[in-house]
Amino acid sequence: MPSPPGQLLSTGQAARLLSVTPDTVLKWIRHGRIPAIRTAGGHHRIDASDLAALVEARRRKPSHLPPQSRPLRCWEYLHGHAVVRSECKECAVYRFRAARCFEVRQSVFCHQAGGFCATACHACPYYLRAHGEPQRVLVISTDRALSSHLAAASGPVFDFRTAASAYEAGVTVAEFFPALVLVDEQFDPAGQPSLVAALLEDPRIPWVRVVLLYRHKPPGKLPAGVYAALPVSFQAPDLAPLARLEPVEASAD
Repeated sequence: MPSPPGQLLSTGQAARLLSVTPDTVLKWIRHGRIPAIRTAGGHHRIDASDLAALVEARRRKPSHLPPQSRPLRCWEYLHGHAVVRSECKECAVYRFRAARCFEVRQSVFCHQAGGFCATACHACPYYLRAHGEPQRVLVISTDRALSSHLAAASGPVFDFRTAASAYEAGVTVAEFFPALVLVDEQFDPAGQPSLVAALLEDPRIPWVRVVLLYRHKPPGKLPAGVYAALPVSFQAPDLAPLARLEPVEASAD
């Protein structure tokens, strides 16, 4: 992993990049795991290239822990087992394999070492889940009874918003950043394919999953781009298998 030569990091900066405590970094320095120098004031400084080598070694070391018992990184949470997007690979958080991107983002060194994703933290599902906030769900339907029912069902796990037109959906996306979009099969059947395509291509919600709500029987084949189908009478817990609800744990290193 390329790093700017001669960049020296404090133990606090190194701890954030490694997702450990500063005391752990000091212990690793004492045990010779991380090379470090001392300043005139007695503080440790770590060369960025040495830290990068440790990060790479930790990344390559196989983990015997089940997936639920180790911290999920943002690119794992957003993409699951899919191929990591090129913009993620260019991000300083990915290159340092940091566990809590929203904390590392505050590091001056990381800004020198590389950029970050364009998504603001408050709009990112990973950030919201890490802070225990509900998953955001947009429902596109002209059925007022359905919209009212779901709006009243918002709680600690799911936060529902509704839209009765494509324009209203676009406005809601801009301020709500949903992780799931539920589209009523009765909503503008002719325009549905273009609506689904627009949602999936919207750069503001690159993680979004589109779900079709059917009235009578499930479709024999899912429309292009649709992740799953649910009956319009679904209950909020039915969304759990479709949403990215994996726990984001603090690092136990």
